[in-house]
Amino acid sequence: MSDSSRDSFDALREDFTRLREDVGRLSNTLKRFGLQSSIQAEEKMDESLDKLREHLSVRGGKKDRFKNTSFAQIGEHLGKQPLLGVAAAFGAGFVLAKLLTRGEKR
Repeated sequence: MSDSSRDSFDALREDFTRLREDVGRLSNTLKRFGLQSSIQAEEKMDESLDKLREHLSVRGGKKDRFKNTSFAQIGEHLGKQPLLGVAAAFGAGFVLAKLLTRGEKR
């Protein structure tokens, strides 16, 4: 191998090494950004849930009153059988889509 080919090969190897390091730093930066974003999203979700709980307690007077509503019972039932909820949502969406597309064909 000639000296110029050897120098080009060494330069290419150094470029790949720098590229690998840059990609590693970029990956670490993206991980930190993703972690930070997920922490912020979790905090916002907690705040929203707290506001919702406060709103429900003010609106309903007591948490027990909300627990006795049919929505709470449905939520509890779907919590025990999530596939039933998915199937019901799919069925409702399917029927609604059929009704909407049927009206367009006329």
